[in-house]
Amino acid sequence: MNKVLIERWNGHWSFIFIFLLAFLLASFLIDIYYLNKVSIKSSNPPWEISYSDFKVFHDTANGFYFRYPGSGGYGPVDIRYGPIYDFQKDFYHFRYSPFAVFLFLPFARIPAGIALLIWSFIANILFLCSILFLRYIFDKSHTISRNLKIAFSFIVSFLVLRPYLNVIALGQTDIFIAFLLVLVLLFYLNGMQLIGGITFALILHFKPFFFPILLYFALSGKWRLSLATVIAFPAFLAIPMIRPGYRQEFFLLIHAWMQMMGHSVSSQLINPKNESFLYMILKSAKVAGNTNIVYLTSGVLQLLFIAALLWWSKKIDSKKKYAFSTLEISYLIISILLCSPLVWKAALIYTVIPCAFIIYNYAYGIKNRISIFSLAAFFILTSILNPDILKYVPIAGIENLKFIPLGLLFLLASLLAISREAVDMVSQKG
Repeated sequence: MNKVLIERWNGHWSFIFIFLLAFLLASFLIDIYYLNKVSIKSSNPPWEISYSDFKVFHDTANGFYFRYPGSGGYGPVDIRYGPIYDFQKDFYHFRYSPFAVFLFLPFARIPAGIALLIWSFIANILFLCSILFLRYIFDKSHTISRNLKIAFSFIVSFLVLRPYLNVIALGQTDIFIAFLLVLVLLFYLNGMQLIGGITFALILHFKPFFFPILLYFALSGKWRLSLATVIAFPAFLAIPMIRPGYRQEFFLLIHAWMQMMGHSVSSQLINPKNESFLYMILKSAKVAGNTNIVYLTSGVLQLLFIAALLWWSKKIDSKKKYAFSTLEISYLIISILLCSPLVWKAALIYTVIPCAFIIYNYAYGIKNRISIFSLAAFFILTSILNPDILKYVPIAGIENLKFIPLGLLFLLASLLAISREAVDMVSQKG
């Protein structure tokens, strides 16, 4: 018995080592490639990068560092970096909370190019951990062969490869947020609601549009997780108060953050790169110009989706709760991406959880053709017909066609096609 366990353990770690080595090698080459693309050639000082998401984070962290040096109150706004929340910029705004700025401080005072390389390396590790943690989550309710587990890791990574490249290209935070979502799911499924709630509070400091998940947790009776989030959120916000200058301007920064969220979203709704399914429909109905209608429609649709999911959860017996928990998070992620008025293509990295659910259940024995064809359509529409690729097609305006929202609908269809069978099969095993 011990010999069998040791062999299984060794086989498990040999796979992790091979996958880790291959992934890190590929990601290193990708990081170098994109760093070269955003680097300003012959820059002075060296290692300077052109404007991108990470450039915003880096400048904001430096601005925070000089504005709140940690002693003697606060200093003037540094003209090189501007204020933390700069309303004069047309597009590249810092939209995260003041606490999020604090988390970027380790990258301040480091040349931007080097900081981006470090940030990309961390993102690669977190993406890899997300895949392995998802495999662990589904391993608790499914039993598949080692070869299928290896295939699962590569297929899921491949399905979200395009958004992964989008995130790495601009140094965005979405891989970090996706990793935190996987952690929330892991803690949630293992009864660690307190830690799960604290982790989810961290997510909301970066992406408040995940608030519907918190609302669902509260309405479905996950009070410990919900309460932990509600308490941890302001607690995180107060952490930068260890720097005296921040303490004195705390409420001014909170007010500026709230204004920036409304300002940046409203100004970017009309951006051609907005991949929101909701905004696309409202624009077709010629009512997208009224932002109040856009926000109201988004809120109503989210509430209806949550109500439907709550109704379904009431009909699930206790033996099926574990499988349904992974399913409900997948549905919530897709509904947020479909109903949010502002969605960038990099946000597709969050679909790693529903994609993992579908692929693992397929490996487990659920051979639903509708689900697989829909998943294939999702990949084609979001990765192959992606604007980054279509811009090279010699057809005028083709890159402005909205294939990504349609792809999300196919992902929803794929999930719907296997939902009941997936939950029932796991409960039969239990």
